[in-house]
Amino acid sequence: MLRSTFQARQAGAKWSNLYSGFVFKTIYNGKEEIFGVVAAHAISGNDGDLRLNKEFTADVFTNREHVSIPATIVQTAAPDLLDIALVRFRPEDEKLFTPLVLAREEPVLEERLQSQGFASRQVVYIPQRFLFQRNPISLRTTLPWPREQRSGLCGAPVLNQNNEVVGIHTGSAYASFGEEGDWGYATHAKFLNTLVEAYHNSGKAYFPFEVGGYKVIDLRPDEFISEISLLDDREREVFHHSLCGKFSYRIITPALRNLSARYIKFKVQRVQWSGENEEFLEKKAAWKDGNCVIYTYDIEQQQIVDQERQRTPF
Repeated sequence: MLRSTFQARQAGAKWSNLYSGFVFKTIYNGKEEIFGVVAAHAISGNDGDLRLNKEFTADVFTNREHVSIPATIVQTAAPDLLDIALVRFRPEDEKLFTPLVLAREEPVLEERLQSQGFASRQVVYIPQRFLFQRNPISLRTTLPWPREQRSGLCGAPVLNQNNEVVGIHTGSAYASFGEEGDWGYATHAKFLNTLVEAYHNSGKAYFPFEVGGYKVIDLRPDEFISEISLLDDREREVFHHSLCGKFSYRIITPALRNLSARYIKFKVQRVQWSGENEEFLEKKAAWKDGNCVIYTYDIEQQQIVDQERQRTPF
């Protein structure tokens, strides 16, 4: 699998371990295409000197040596939701890779998965990542790898036993609330095709955003939810949560189940490239006109019943 992966770093920076990435192939309009993928938070503005820019360097490992090649981010999803970004290489460099294929079927609970990537300046292979939870955005697996050695693993493929991609590793969390063991999460591999669709259509591709089993809205890959509230039938707020990271179903779903909510109110924002040179993503930036949109979803009618545009400073 080593020829299917690469290590991503800032163009011009010294060789070092920053982020993982991998290469996959897919079919679009009957034609096979090859893309790379990295974690979107790797190109967001909050990572400073460790941040990748739109143009970066990929280190490809072939046998006992590595080759450094230019790479370009061509389509991105919001770091706070899907957290993946699509990469293209020069046509002459594609032959360096053995692209992975995307799994046709979603993994099942307790299925044994595996990962290969780069972390702490070394190749990392994790043969046992058992799936214990899934939601519409991500998979949650066990992660038997030392906490202090995980830096750089984000962007690595999560594979089934047939070496097919089922997810993209985008982070990990420490055990809490009585849980045993740390866990990692990975964005569903199906969203890679959403990015491919967006790439071919000037960013216009959509995926259903679900809350508690309700498909509340179709979002573009570069959009994310920054705040969410639950209202009762008199439109009084009974729950509110500001999202400072990836959307947490663990928080919202129990609230929906336990509170008498009639409406789901949520704020949609969009990430954007910084400046004219499009160097990095401005994380949690509003749309370019400085606005976001607040939607109200009626649970009983199962549809959006109100929307308002709101000015949000950068």
